Amino acid sequence: MFNPDVKELEEHQFVESVQGQVKGALLEYTLTISSQYCNRFTRLLQCLSELRSLSTLAEDYLYCRHLSGEVPCNNLLNEMLHAKYSWT
Repeated sequence: MFNPDVKELEEHQFVESVQGQVKGALLEYTLTISSQYCNRFTRLLQCLSELRSLSTLAEDYLYCRHLSGEVPCNNLLNEMLHAKYSWT
């Protein structure tokens, strides 16, 4: 799940540890809430990579619309996107 392309990240082991904890919590939650669905955890993990891809596409779309002046600049989401893209 960890993306090694993130060069600015200094605490790789910490991130991997937290990701493992999140996976464990998701598995525990899935088994507690819906123990009759054995493959639900696997399907949820598969969805995470799809969600990551979709979120990247949405960020790019919003940032391009912001740059073209189609989206107001005075909202928190756009400020966060601008900060992210000015960092790279």
